[in-house]
Amino acid sequence: MNRRGEHYGREIREPAQEKAERIIAEELKPMGWEESDLERHRKGAAQKLKIALRLRQQTTMTLAWIAQRVQMGTKTHLSHLLYWMSEAKVNNTDSAEKPKLIENEQSKTPPKRSTHFGKIVCGAS
Repeated sequence: MNRRGEHYGREIREPAQEKAERIIAEELKPMGWEESDLERHRKGAAQKLKIALRLRQQTTMTLAWIAQRVQMGTKTHLSHLLYWMSEAKVNNTDSAEKPKLIENEQSKTPPKRSTHFGKIVCGAS
């Protein structure tokens, strides 16, 4: 564990991890998924995001642990997905569609670029 790791004692961490594992099993069952499906599906799959959100809300497990356990990439990637999910709820957009909407908008219209004093300036007209 690194210097900025968890400060919880083993006796606290283990029951939390057991609860997290139970939640994962509860979420996988109605989807018809098994453990191996976590590896097969994309890091940002809506089903994985649902599991991660529940773990975040109902356990004390860290983003790093959740990202590794649900196989969603890095903790920063998971944080990014959870952010967009919360933004989608605020804007009444389907949470699973929000990252796709942003991605599609960016792929259709590249940012305007111009050079100014030898540097590239994004968003310039």
